[in-house]
Amino acid sequence: MVTDLNFPPGPRVGAFGLDFIARFKADALKSAMELRRTYGDFVHVKAGPYHWFMFNHPDQVKDVLVTGAKVFSKTDMFKRVLRSVDGNGLIVSEGDFWLRQRRTINPAFSHASMAGYARTMLEETERYISRWEPGMTLDLADEMTRLTLTIAARLFFNADVSKDAQELGDAVTVISRTMLQEFYELLPVPDWIPLPSKIAKRNAIAKIDRLIYDSMAARKKQQEQSNDVLSMLMRARDTDGDGEGMSELQIRDEAITLFNAGHDSTAAGLSWAWYLLLKNPDVYDRLISDTAPTSEPPSIAAQVSKEALRLYPPAWTLPRQSTVDTEIGGYNIPAGSLLNFFPYVIHRDARFFDQPDQFKPERFADENEPKLHPFSYFPFGTGHRACIGKEMALTEMNVVLTAVSKRFRLELLPEQGEIEPVPLISLEQKVGVKAIVRAR
Repeated sequence: MVTDLNFPPGPRVGAFGLDFIARFKADALKSAMELRRTYGDFVHVKAGPYHWFMFNHPDQVKDVLVTGAKVFSKTDMFKRVLRSVDGNGLIVSEGDFWLRQRRTINPAFSHASMAGYARTMLEETERYISRWEPGMTLDLADEMTRLTLTIAARLFFNADVSKDAQELGDAVTVISRTMLQEFYELLPVPDWIPLPSKIAKRNAIAKIDRLIYDSMAARKKQQEQSNDVLSMLMRARDTDGDGEGMSELQIRDEAITLFNAGHDSTAAGLSWAWYLLLKNPDVYDRLISDTAPTSEPPSIAAQVSKEALRLYPPAWTLPRQSTVDTEIGGYNIPAGSLLNFFPYVIHRDARFFDQPDQFKPERFADENEPKLHPFSYFPFGTGHRACIGKEMALTEMNVVLTAVSKRFRLELLPEQGEIEPVPLISLEQKVGVKAIVRAR
């Protein structure tokens, strides 16, 4: 039991912290930035029975997500909400079971697999943008959502969902927005309650489940092996453990977890990348030049992708919960305390990034990236529970940016103003990026 508690500074709150929760929910990004400016690297709030901590320094990112990974788990609320969709998938599973699953799934996301995935990404991108014509006006947020959904269905299930992309995209959106609402519920509402939001959520999950189970049935009937992710999951064996594979239900849980997480975050990252490129013509010109037909594989696309994820990380917050009484930075952290890291905040700290609000992809040039402060950049989390799809997501962003820029030049509509970020499950845009298609 912790005694003589020593907590960091923080705002005074009333109504058992409900006023603080309401303000934070109304504008989480602004609130998080203001808390860092006002209170520094450590912030503490007592909200009802909970101690809530916000850490704003890379050293604490290491302390919690790397060296303290066994002490700080995903929060109970996070796991409850995610499990209602993902079952016992990789994001929410824990302990020896998580280790077994990660070990079993890793080969599907190995570096060796990326070359084949990249070819599929390129094929689907070129097919998708073949319907674009010079003079068209596009909402790039919508286009990237549909494109990444199409790519994900092909990569994960070898399925052509081009005719069903809108319906499937709507299902993913319903799940994302419903889960966000559930994260803020003080009293959880069971999914079986016949509320409109719960009915919509159940229907959306059923649509994705049909895609997964239909794809699994097709794999069992086919003669030749496929190299999509679902096929790899079905063939996977824990060769370093019990040698067994996964049950059909566990394959479903892993498939829906990877599909939802991969599509949603990559779409958001690409939407922000295009916004930043079109707002910075000098960088865009470099990308256009790098993707000339005679050029070597471009380097600028990778830098653009990483810088876009710095300024607008889809995983804008990483919540954790302490499982025991502990201490960080000289402050007490009682068991059951809630903790948050905000990549959005740390990525914009001038101590770690020069001119942090500026779009400067050269930060991630080969000669500059190693100079970044350790653990100051973590759009995919860090430590042994970092996102398993990191390399796939970066590869997809690079392929899409390159393929589009080889064929077209995009221009912002003159009336396009600044776009505000909206922190949903991923960091999305308040309005889409409106652009005109021009021929190269």
